[in-house]
Amino acid sequence: MTDAIEKDEEAKKVLVTKNAAIEEDVEAKKVLSWVREMYAWDIALALLGWVREMYAWDIALALLGVNMVTTEAPHSPLIVQPPADHRLGPAAMCHYTWGAIYNDTTHEIFRWEKRDFTDPKHALKVPKLDLPPKEFKEGAWHLQGHEPVTKDMHELLTDMLTMMNKAIDTLPDLTDKRIP
Repeated sequence: MTDAIEKDEEAKKVLVTKNAAIEEDVEAKKVLSWVREMYAWDIALALLGWVREMYAWDIALALLGVNMVTTEAPHSPLIVQPPADHRLGPAAMCHYTWGAIYNDTTHEIFRWEKRDFTDPKHALKVPKLDLPPKEFKEGAWHLQGHEPVTKDMHELLTDMLTMMNKAIDTLPDLTDKRIP
């Protein structure tokens, strides 16, 4: 019982800011204060829109003079963001920042866009994701922003979506659990 009480007390020291949890200390409280301020700033909403959540932490650290050491992809040991990044390099994970839509000169060849999966039914039964074409065609495709699809980018996207499908395979179908 004592262990459970100690763990509960330790859990109370962790502050949650949307997607991140940090241990409670004076500096963390200052950062969180600035993050909260960021949500209240109309100018932040006007300039950054919904992504202000992602930038609030960084802006708070900068305002407090905290210098963070970061490494840009493809050298980051933390994360890459395909299709913006073309190779995994030493990164431990991929983050799907935006989708990849392959086009040739006349039509759409492949589409993976996370915003296509916002219907509540997708949360209850997560659908498998289509993979890019198996055969890569050098110079034949470009993304929605007209960037050429490189072989490295194609392979990284395929690997990321394959891993996501493996994770999806482990998820239960919660369709019958939906509350009307």
